[in-house]
Amino acid sequence: MDSIEEKYNIEYVYGKRYYVEDLTKRSFNFEYSTPFMFVLNEKTYFESSWKQMILKITSILINETNISKDEYLALKNDWGNQAVFSVTPHKNYEIVPNGLYMNLNHTAVHDVWTLQLILNFFKVDLSRCKLLIKRNG
Repeated sequence: MDSIEEKYNIEYVYGKRYYVEDLTKRSFNFEYSTPFMFVLNEKTYFESSWKQMILKITSILINETNISKDEYLALKNDWGNQAVFSVTPHKNYEIVPNGLYMNLNHTAVHDVWTLQLILNFFKVDLSRCKLLIKRNG
């Protein structure tokens, strides 16, 4: 019989309970959640807001690659067909490297989907990433 930790993908960090999310699958279960930790290329990043986590990971990946602005501007999310990046600032967009602005006006569910989209765009193996979240509800 599986333990509750195995059943719900729970890990304890500093004595607090967090849930490990499988980024290879699209989930809808992020209401009332916040990120805690993300592992990318064996480096660990801590953020407690989706917006800051996405900005940090996106900025790191932009700085590590050489992709044209046109490729960034062509990227659209698949749940609403909105552009992910812009060359001009808009409400709820934040600046990222290369003079681009990133659309971050999303729910927690769409924030995770945006993170998955970004990782796929940069050809990151999602099975090698680790996302720990806190459930607040």
